[in-house]
Amino acid sequence: MKKRIFTLLTSLFLLSGTIIAQTDPTPQSLPYEQDFSALVHTSTTYPDGIQGWKIGSASTATIVTTGPIADHTLTANSSASSTAGGVHNYDGKIGFLPSTSTNPGIALAINTTDAYNISVSYDIMLIRNPYNGTTNTRINEAFLQYRVGTTDPWTTIDATSYVSNTTTQTESGNTTPLHAVNYSILLPAACEDQPVVELRWMNHEVSGSGSRPSFAVDNISVVQDSDNDGFNALNDCDDNDPSVHPDASEICNYIDDNCDGNIDEVGLTAPAIEPSGIIYLCKPDAITLSVPAGYASYQWMKNGNPLAGETGNTYTTNKPGYYQVEVTNGLCSDVSAVQAVAVTPSPYNNISAPNGTSLCTPVKLKASNQPGYSWQWYLDGGMIPGATNYLYNPTVAGSYYCTIMNAYGCTKNTAALDVTACRASEWSNAGIILYPNPGNGTFHFTADDTYSGQEASVYVSDVTGKMVYAQVLENVQAGDAITIALPDAIPAGIYMVRIESMTHIRTGSISVQR
Repeated sequence: MKKRIFTLLTSLFLLSGTIIAQTDPTPQSLPYEQDFSALVHTSTTYPDGIQGWKIGSASTATIVTTGPIADHTLTANSSASSTAGGVHNYDGKIGFLPSTSTNPGIALAINTTDAYNISVSYDIMLIRNPYNGTTNTRINEAFLQYRVGTTDPWTTIDATSYVSNTTTQTESGNTTPLHAVNYSILLPAACEDQPVVELRWMNHEVSGSGSRPSFAVDNISVVQDSDNDGFNALNDCDDNDPSVHPDASEICNYIDDNCDGNIDEVGLTAPAIEPSGIIYLCKPDAITLSVPAGYASYQWMKNGNPLAGETGNTYTTNKPGYYQVEVTNGLCSDVSAVQAVAVTPSPYNNISAPNGTSLCTPVKLKASNQPGYSWQWYLDGGMIPGATNYLYNPTVAGSYYCTIMNAYGCTKNTAALDVTACRASEWSNAGIILYPNPGNGTFHFTADDTYSGQEASVYVSDVTGKMVYAQVLENVQAGDAITIALPDAIPAGIYMVRIESMTHIRTGSISVQR
């Protein structure tokens, strides 16, 4: 009799233990997010709202909709080599491995009071996969189930079907996600506005035999979209107003319509100032900045400060600064992006002819010269190829000027100087005798005492004033016989000769006969 009573009590205890053996996790408020980043690999403690369950006493091909029957402790330091059935800490993921002694799962409880259009998102993956095509050919399917409250039967969400694959992974210490997939599903309406809704991830056997794979979940998110505007409470700043969401157009209503943290900032968009880009002005040049006409009002600003009286759609300036314009449409206002204006100095543009402008003597034109300058000379408006020095020696008559550019790219033109030809009427034969004259290109003259001990220069020009020959004579003495030997290339004709010393100028003409 005592034995029968003990057996009955034992059965009742076991039955009672089965009934109360599992723990229902505490329902979590929405929105809920869990990525297990704070769960260290050595932990055996489940995060809030999560619980490991033993759903059945052994892995089965049947999709179980009852249970659970007991809790599973969280096994720490698990990896792809872990073979014990149960719920495992896979270093940043929580997973479950079925076996012949347990059919485990992972539960999450949520509170959906006043929450509607609830979506669940999560990553699911394999960690251990012993499939080898011979002794281990097991293929299992994982899925998500839900129930309202803590006693209703479980319903499988078909859209969450996840099937293991044939890639082997069993290495010790390996917790790398294998065949990871993300699911995002909308919970049925039955889950809305409930104090307790339980979700659980579990699996069943599909085909094959041998050792079983383990599954893991991560990056769990449960959010609502109460106003059914397509945006959940995580990124909808007012989930009770369907006109307010991240894709809404901002209007002037003193509300943050597009959930970017600003109010009415794009109810009116200020136009870009033209011209755009960084503007470099060459002093004293000016620039006119403009925006389209048609706004209710304008206010130009420099360096963030309003410019008194500048209330049109254009503004002209020759000053450096950061310019903006505020426009209004009567209700909203907006300030344009900054338009920078830089002002750089223009080059000096002086020009001189130290030796005069008549080709009777060598003409030297000189333009302003500063570090960073570059030059280009022009004759009668046409560019002179290769004339890119600040000095230029013209050989033909005409109007000359120089374009000067500084290191900032600013340019200025010098004034024009007229260089004139040296005509025969400008020359005098007094004081110089050249012989033989006419001659075949070689001529002589005798220096008198006015040249004694000086340096002299000899210039020969044609009747148009173009210089064809030049010679420097050093330390000329009275009585010296000086020879002028013209190159053979100089054609026959009349040529003007000019001999200059420090104190005297002698001129004459020669006739070249070939």
